[in-house]
Parts: sequence; structure tokens; C-alpha cells
Amino acid sequence: MGSWEFDRADIVLAAVAWNDWSGFETRVGEGLACESEARRRGESPSREELAGVAGRWRRARSLVAAEDLRAWLSDRRLSSGEWTGHLRREVLRARYAQDIESIRARAWPPIPDVAAVLGCEGLCSGYLRASAEKLVSRASVTDQSQAASPDWSSLNLDDLGAGAVWLAEPVQEALERRWSALARLDAGYGRFCDDSAAEQDVAAMLRDRALDWTRLRFTAVWFPHADAAAEAALMVAEDDVAMPEIAAAAGLEAAVREDYADKLAPALAAALTGAVPGETVGPLALPDGHCVAVLVSKRAPSVDDRATVTRAREELITAALARATAGRIRWHEHL
Repeated sequence: MGSWEFDRADIVLAAVAWNDWSGFETRVGEGLACESEARRRGESPSREELAGVAGRWRRARSLVAAEDLRAWLSDRRLSSGEWTGHLRREVLRARYAQDIESIRARAWPPIPDVAAVLGCEGLCSGYLRASAEKLVSRASVTDQSQAASPDWSSLNLDDLGAGAVWLAEPVQEALERRWSALARLDAGYGRFCDDSAAEQDVAAMLRDRALDWTRLRFTAVWFPHADAAAEAALMVAEDDVAMPEIAAAAGLEAAVREDYADKLAPALAAALTGAVPGETVGPLALPDGHCVAVLVSKRAPSVDDRATVTRAREELITAALARATAGRIRWHEHL
């Protein structure tokens, strides 16, 4: 099948084509703008705030031990100060979330400032790794010699934003050659997806997932105490009292939800899939409280349901990619 080799310029160009890059740059710019705002207000993240976000960040990457964190940073040629800067910007973005529009208008950073932290933010946020994995998985199922003709529009260097400065590769001709190769790759990946998720395969998956992917619409109230939930269930089932009325009397909210069965708590999903519309289920002891629910409707997965078909296609393509990429991807540096 041949081989593909990519570097960070290819990752950026692919992200531009996928309409991902501008969102990433916006998030980075917002972090810098929030730092500027904090200086204007004479504020800074507290030790507790930084410790909290650092702990969550490290646990998500299994970097609990100090030596593991140091190795992670060293592998990516990042200093502890750069890492702390990323954490600080995350804290401040969360703190000023309600004022972000006015802060952006008042303190948006110049392009060189954004470019200076793009690498750190891309590595620490996981954005570069996720984008690289997306790119190499597509390359692993596309034959260079048989890649389809590209249908991307021509490259606009303005779309790279601060990325053009970060890449330090201003020669448009070189970038356009990369762009053309990536466009052929993307077209080949589209053909792989069509082959991996043909109509008959989607229909078969919908049959296999008939119970798990049933769409359930219901009204539910979560009570803090079992006896209150039991009384509510009787009032709904035997006295025909509406759930919102019962919830209001108890100072609670009757929530209307719709989701796939496999996205709900197993006990709730089992009760609702076995019920008929209008039937009351519960009380059920769930992590969030004692639940009483009334089934409004349920809908089995169908090829006419676009959302469910999309879910089936995604699962089929993910499985096909996993089979196709096993043992075929080689990383030359840490992202």
C-alpha cells in the first residue's frame, strides 16, 4: 500500500481542511486574553484552583507520580513553566467564561503571541495528538498510488492564522504540495468509509443493536427518599396524577428526556424498554436518587432514522479502522 510520513505542518493543514484549526486557535487566543484580563484586574489563579486543574489533568493522563510528569514534559520538550501556563489559562478561561465576549473584544492577543504558545497548548490540551491520530488513521487505509482525485478547495494561507507563524514555513508552494497530498488522502478515506459502512452493514448493525439503540422518551422525577418515590409512583399509576404536579408539590423538577437505551442507567433502560407508552415504572434506586418515570414513547432503530444510521456508520468505520491500522502506525515523536 505504500507509506505516508507526516509532520506538524501536515497536522495543521489537515485540521484547517477539517474546519478544526480555527476553533483551536480561538481557544488559545481566549486563554491569552483571559491572562491579560487577569493582569488588568490584578487577579491570578489561586493555589487551590491550579492544584485542582493540575490534578485532573494528570489523572486523565495517568501521570500521578512526579517523575512520570517530568518524563512527559521532557519527551515533548516542554518546561514546567510552560505546562503551568497552560493550566493557568484553563483556570482563567473558566473563571471569566461569562465575560469572554467582552474580554475577546478588549484584549485579543496579536498573532505572534498566539503562535508562541500554540505548540504548548496543542500538546497539553491533547489537540495535536488527537488530530495526528485522525490523520494517520486515514492515511493507513489509503494507498498513495490509488488515492482518489481531491475535491478540496485551494489552500488559503489566511486560514492558517497564527499557525503559519508557528510553522515557520511561509513558502506557499511547499504548503500547497502538502495540501494536494492531504486532499487525495481525504478522498481515499471517504471511499474506505463507504466500503466499510455499506447499507447492508448498517442495516445488520441496527438489527443487532435493536434493544440498546431503542430511543426512549420519558418524564422522570428523582426523589431523595424511597418512601416519597413509592408514594409518587402510586399517585401516578392509580390516581392518574401528572408527574409535573407531583414534582412541583415535592419541590422537585419533572425532567423530560430522550436518549438511547444504552445511554441510560441499566435498571432504568430495562424498565422503560419493557414498558408501553403511558406506563409508570419505578421507583428505581439509581445513583442520582429514587426514580419514578412515565414512558412517553419508544422507537426501535430504523434505516430511516438519520441519527441512528450515523451512529451505526461511525461504529462500523471505527471498527474497520482499528483492524486496518493495527501495527501499521509508527510515531517518531511524542505528541
